[in-house]
Order: sequence, then structure tokens, then C-alpha cells
Amino acid sequence: MTGRRRTPSPYPVRVQPKNGSLYYVHANRWTKLVRGLEWNKPAAEAYARLHGEAPMRGTFAHLALEYQDSPAWADLAPRTQRDGKTEIAQLNRFFGRMAPGKILPEHVGQYKHGRGKTARVRCNREISRLRMILAYGLEAGWARSNAAAGIRPWKEKPRTRLVSAAELAAFREFAHGRGEGARVCSAAMWLAYLTTQRRADVLAIALSDITDEGIEFVQGKGGARVTVLWTEELRAAIAYAKRVRTVARLSPYLLCTRRGKPYTDSGIKAMWNRLQVAWQKAGHERFTFHDTRAMGISRMKEQGRQAREISGHRSEATAERIYDRRRIRRGEAVE
Repeated sequence: MTGRRRTPSPYPVRVQPKNGSLYYVHANRWTKLVRGLEWNKPAAEAYARLHGEAPMRGTFAHLALEYQDSPAWADLAPRTQRDGKTEIAQLNRFFGRMAPGKILPEHVGQYKHGRGKTARVRCNREISRLRMILAYGLEAGWARSNAAAGIRPWKEKPRTRLVSAAELAAFREFAHGRGEGARVCSAAMWLAYLTTQRRADVLAIALSDITDEGIEFVQGKGGARVTVLWTEELRAAIAYAKRVRTVARLSPYLLCTRRGKPYTDSGIKAMWNRLQVAWQKAGHERFTFHDTRAMGISRMKEQGRQAREISGHRSEATAERIYDRRRIRRGEAVE
């Protein structure tokens, strides 16, 4: 009997990887879907046939499969693709059997107000994905209009939690005494704060990215090329990250598992959550990994710097709206 998954999986229910292939597992029977471990269109179609969810031709679910086989999907970052699959699964529950040309703005409005009762932020992401799929369908002749184009998103309230320098130092000391995984989390967090990079980009740092000038990043989201120049604290953070490498000394990655592979975003997230539970039990206020990036950007704004010079944001307004969490703004009088 196949046991319940103990860690998040990139595959749908009852799909398991084995010997370099994907299998559909039901009633102790393993049925091969495709060779290889990539969840692609052939795998989705084989899964749908076995799982009783094969989309009818001409339906939104069919269009969504075509979209996932298009160049527009291939251009997305791996993390965006994983999120997109989750969004599409949710959209299929409502729109899956509808013909794309029959989807009207009032249908999207019904979805928005129903889904928004419990998950407004997720609802916004899903409607954005719906808009992209229908735009693809419009170009491919599946519909004559994009029913999601004029739907206003729910208003989102940015987080306001601002981690202090004292908290960050105390957390690093706390994490250092809690084992190898906690030390890796601490090293990644410290680098995210100092470089203002996304978690996935910090985890992807290779030793060859560490140059005489600083740390070079090619951001996974947007592909921006950024070099973060050296400071004394950044050198200290890199030195600590190298000390954390207790095994896999020959790995090309700065932060790596015992097998020398880079940590996955989901793996670090799981370790981070366990560490934050312990931090809270010790009497402290929890914070997210994302909050440390916001702390770095807020510090840059205090210094009068443009956050996007190293954060990679195309717009300074985005950095200010989401990441600038200073509680008190200061400035000189007009005269």
C-alpha cells in the first residue's frame, strides 16, 4: 500500500517517480505514465485518462493543456510553472468543462467572488493565470474575446512585519545551535538580507558566482543580471556559508545537500518552517524568509538608495509598495 506523502510533491495525487519514470499508483498497481521525471503534456494526458479526468476536446481544460505545451509556458521560470500548475488545477474545477468561447466576464466574476471568500490573494493569481490562458486561446482561435481582461483584482494588503537587526542576530545565533539544516537556513537568510535576492536565487549561488568584485546573480524571475559588491558583512556571510558545507566539498554550489546538490526551494521552506516553530516556542515572534529580503530593501531605502539597483525590480514603485516596511518615514523640512 502506498503511504501518504510526508513532503510536498510536484506531481498530482497518485503519481510517483520510480527508476527514471513517472507512474500512476492505485490499488497497489503501478502503471507507467511516461519515461522521464518531467511533468509535461503527455504525462498530464496519460494521467487524465487513468484518473478519469481526461479533458474533452474544445473545453477550457483542453486549452489549458495546449497552453502548457506552448512557447509562452516554456519561457516561464520553473517555480512559476509549478505555481501555474496549481492555479490551473483550481481553475479547472470551475471552468474545466466550459468552452473557452462561452466563458463570459460574469462567469469570471462569479469565480472571483466565490473564491475570494476564503483566498483573495490566491484568487488574484488564478485569475491572472486565467487571463493568460484565454489570451493564448484568443491568439489560437479558441475564442473571440478574453473574458478575464477587465476583471479587477482583490485589493491586497502588503505585509508590514519589519525584522530588526537585533532579531536577525539573535535568530542566527539560535539557528546555529540547532543542527546542519538550521545553519543552512541561517546562512541563506543572511545572504537574502544582504543581497535582497529571492530565496531561489540565493539557493542557486555557485562558487563560480563569487568573484573578486562581488556575487553575480542571474535572477530566475525576469533574468536580470545583478552583481552585489562586497562589504565586510557580505564577506562574513559567505565565509559562514562555506563553513556550513560540512560535506560535499567538491560541489559547485555554495549551499548544497550532503550529495552536493543545491537545496530545492521547497526543501528549504520546510526546514525554515520547522525552525520558525522552534523560534516561536522559545518566546520569539515568527517571521517569514521573505521578510528578511524586505528588511534589506527597507535598509537600502533608509540609506537613500534605489532598491532596484541590486534587487532586480524593474520598477522602484514595486519595491516601495511591497518591500519598504519602515514604520516611520524621516526627511528634512522644506525650508
